[in-house]
Amino acid sequence: MPGGSSLFSGFRVLALYSNHVPHALRFHKKHREFYLLTAAGKCFHTYNVNKLGIVSVSNSLSDDINVLAADRMLVFVAAGRLVSAFARNKE
Repeated sequence: MPGGSSLFSGFRVLALYSNHVPHALRFHKKHREFYLLTAAGKCFHTYNVNKLGIVSVSNSLSDDINVLAADRMLVFVAAGRLVSAFARNKE
């Protein structure tokens, strides 16, 4: 390969759209797949881990996201002084 290794090329693209907030990982039991959640300013993106393809983008919040957390059903987001819970990327 003239341009060097392409081992992490998909992850380089992911880094263009995420910020300093640590990502969250969740497992969807029905689909038997892992999904990665990354903060991107006032919304978060959901990626399929196997393909590193974007699955969805959440609704926009009033402030930038500070913290992301997830359980098997909900995604919890702290933005400014507000904590929100999302189901299927809808608040």
